[in-house]
Amino acid sequence: MFQDERFEIEELINDLEHRNAMRYLDEFDRKVYEYIIYVDVEMAKSAKDFGEYLEMDKQKTPIERAAEHFNMNPFEIKNIARRVIEQLDELTKKNG
Repeated sequence: MFQDERFEIEELINDLEHRNAMRYLDEFDRKVYEYIIYVDVEMAKSAKDFGEYLEMDKQKTPIERAAEHFNMNPFEIKNIARRVIEQLDELTKKNG
C-alpha cells in the first residue's frame, strides 16, 4: 500500500470516528459546534482567496457569528467549542 493511500484511509477512519462520537455530545453543544463549523466553511467558500477569508474573519469570526446566532457571548461559545473538542478527543482516543 502506498503511503498516500494509507494516509487517506486513516483520514477516512478518523472522520468516521469523529462523526460517530458527535452522537454522544450534548445536543445543544453539538448544535453550537456544528454551526461554528458551518459558518467557517461558508466563509471559506464565499471568499475569493485566503486573504479575503482572513478579512472576513477579522470583521467577525465564526465564534462571534455563532454567539449572535445563539444569543450568547463569544466567551460562552468559545467554552462550548473547547469542551466539544476535548470530548471528541476523548471519545476518539486510540488505545496505546
